[in-house]
Amino acid sequence: METNNSNNFQTVIADSRDGCIAKLRQLYGNQYRIINWKTVKKGGILGLFNHNAVQATYVVFNGDYSAVSSRQAVKKNVLPEDFESAKKKILQENKPSSNSQFQIILEEMKNLRDELKDVKHGVEEEHETIIKIRDILEENEFSPHFVRGILDRIKKEYSLEALEDFDEVQTSVVDWIGESVHTVIPELKTRPHVMILVGPTGVGKTTTVAKIAATYSTCPANNGLVQRPMNVHMITIDTFRIAARQQIETYGNIMEVPVDTVEIAGELEEKISRIDTKTDVIIIDTIGYSPKDYESIGRMKKVLDMRGTGSEVFLTVMASTKASDLKEIMKQYEIFGYESVIITKLDETDCIGNLLSVLDEKNKSVAFITTGQKVPRDIEKATVVKLLMHLKGFKIDREHIEEKFSVTDTDGEDDGRSGI
Repeated sequence: METNNSNNFQTVIADSRDGCIAKLRQLYGNQYRIINWKTVKKGGILGLFNHNAVQATYVVFNGDYSAVSSRQAVKKNVLPEDFESAKKKILQENKPSSNSQFQIILEEMKNLRDELKDVKHGVEEEHETIIKIRDILEENEFSPHFVRGILDRIKKEYSLEALEDFDEVQTSVVDWIGESVHTVIPELKTRPHVMILVGPTGVGKTTTVAKIAATYSTCPANNGLVQRPMNVHMITIDTFRIAARQQIETYGNIMEVPVDTVEIAGELEEKISRIDTKTDVIIIDTIGYSPKDYESIGRMKKVLDMRGTGSEVFLTVMASTKASDLKEIMKQYEIFGYESVIITKLDETDCIGNLLSVLDEKNKSVAFITTGQKVPRDIEKATVVKLLMHLKGFKIDREHIEEKFSVTDTDGEDDGRSGI
């Protein structure tokens, strides 16, 4: 790593931007401002074997860094010299010889003002309660955007004195997370009501189809979905995997639920039209495709296109999928018009902040949760309480959240139990 000083404008060279920033923070804390970046050549012998490096041009806006670090300054509420003094100092020491240099100095003035705001803002963020809440949220793998939203709300709604009560703050944070979660119960208002499960390969769609079919057809006690057994029919369009077809047919035989297969576009609507009119629910299993396989997803969309039939699409995703992959999956499967998701394999992960963050960002609700392979036992309707209890690091008052979110968790339940 190299550094170079020229008047007040200085440069530092490292293999990456992070390397430059690490060196600057070590030297100056936060009391510097980078003006620009550029790529330079570094190393090599006689011009050979050199490589690209990054050079940062920066300016320091406080002269003495030996006595107090940036973090210490924040904790002691010691701010850098005021903006006007810094402005006068830089203008005196850097008399502009050209318009371009003058623009650089003006930009530095603006950056100094922002820096002062950041340092003042840091005084609030350093409170122990805020740091602890941030750590817990990150431990649960909530997205940076979601974390910033929670921390901003804490600072807006809590005084410094109120922040001393950590238990009270964390109770509010859990409530806010719960308020970001939306659950839904399928509304079976038409006969037959068609439920279509889509999603990438490996998320457990076929097993989930069987679980839903068993739930509606056998009406297990206290499943919270229906009050009487319903007539259910299953259809699969996954003809590429022989094992998948055999699996769903086996489930159908055990549960005494009929199973049909559809292979080409236009056949699905015809198949549904010929199903017994007494059928209450038709559940359709689909082929799993990578979200990057746009062509195959498009072909499947044509197979699933229907007119004049009440249908509802659910995106099926694994609870452990990382946030960036979830965003891509949800984006590419938007062509199916889904509004709700089914979360599978919740038992296989300890962190669901990634999932809750993306669902909140995309404004999607949750219909079902699966927690194992057993049919039909390991499936249940999604509830805010169930998801909140899966958070770690928080001291959660179950009685409180059950009382607060009981209306949310039962909202629409009458619709899910009637109309058939």
